[in-house]
Amino acid sequence: MRSYPRILLLFVAAVGAAAQQRPTAQSEIFNPGEPISIASQNQLFTSLPGTLKKNRPPDRDELKKLVANINENNREQIERRNRELTLRFNALQQAGGWQQAFLSQLAQTRLELPNSNEQLNFAQQFIQNFVFCDRPLIAEQVSEFSTSGSFPPKLDKEFVVEPLASIIINGCSFGPQAGELRLLLSQDPANFIPLQVNNWSDGTILATLAAHPGIPDQDAQLVIVRTDGVQSVPMPVQFFQHRVVQMFNVAANLGAVQVFTSAHTTQDQFRFITFSGGSSEIAASHYTFCCSAVSGVDTWLFTLKNNWQIPNSQVFRAIAFDTAVPVSPLAFAQFTVADGISDCGIFSSGEGSIGDISIVNNLVSAPGASELNIPWQAGSNCSGLVYFVEVGIWGPDGVPFD
Repeated sequence: MRSYPRILLLFVAAVGAAAQQRPTAQSEIFNPGEPISIASQNQLFTSLPGTLKKNRPPDRDELKKLVANINENNREQIERRNRELTLRFNALQQAGGWQQAFLSQLAQTRLELPNSNEQLNFAQQFIQNFVFCDRPLIAEQVSEFSTSGSFPPKLDKEFVVEPLASIIINGCSFGPQAGELRLLLSQDPANFIPLQVNNWSDGTILATLAAHPGIPDQDAQLVIVRTDGVQSVPMPVQFFQHRVVQMFNVAANLGAVQVFTSAHTTQDQFRFITFSGGSSEIAASHYTFCCSAVSGVDTWLFTLKNNWQIPNSQVFRAIAFDTAVPVSPLAFAQFTVADGISDCGIFSSGEGSIGDISIVNNLVSAPGASELNIPWQAGSNCSGLVYFVEVGIWGPDGVPFD
């Protein structure tokens, strides 16, 4: 089972045309930051030069269910990885421990690759370093860590500790009785977080970090403490907070959103649309009266902190128990089109339209920001469009994005 999108975008695109209006000059000069106002859905529709024949608002209940499904699937994926690690731990014990399993694999590799003695001798020396150790020493950490979406910069996926996820620690001289496994965070060095020890042997430990929402991603160290108080040398790891998806309420985070457009029409509006249930969405409309078609791109910039983002990589969606299918993030940008009005009679051109959106992260000009690009086109005469966007963001559990 794979984890999900870390973005959900539900576009409700309504395409409109309008009645007579005094024409104004068109502009193709890039405007660095358009004014945005807060309005209700009805206020936006009544402010258009004409009215819409149809208005099909988004099914917000369905979208909320999808968000919950994503988070649940992510937790199920972690539970599956934990079960796989438990099986691996048991297999190591049945093989006589990780060192014996390593030596058996090394011997088999020597038979298969007789001309690789130099590299295999180095591996032999590696295992011998742990044969006669007299204090706890960590050889490696094993996990099934993986997640959809972009990783924070410099994240080493091999040595990661994530809340809810299990890890295997291999080494030597851990002692026959279960001691402690501690996580020391770089941003709080005076304290430590204990991991739950599931299984313990002299050379291998299986442990799980419980949920700890609110702690941001950071460097950390793992330390083993035997029952006699002797500690291992700290092992550098990355603490990666459990990821969740949530809806982004734009009206409650006005300072985190900007919009830019590459072209202007007779009338351009950018709004934060509020609904009675407390949710809010991004919306925009473009309308041209006469006398040439206009096309442009609206760029919505979300300035989010602490590794929150609108992910732009492939995600997975559960379709049945223990089954998930790959889905492009852009598949979650669903356009619902409402027909427009053509009040210019035979002089009216076709309705406006919206093209394929794109999502860009890790911007050089705005590190940590997510960029949502929406191409659009308005016809030459009495042609316009209006769209709504409900955005889902992905980031560390309990950590603020503002």
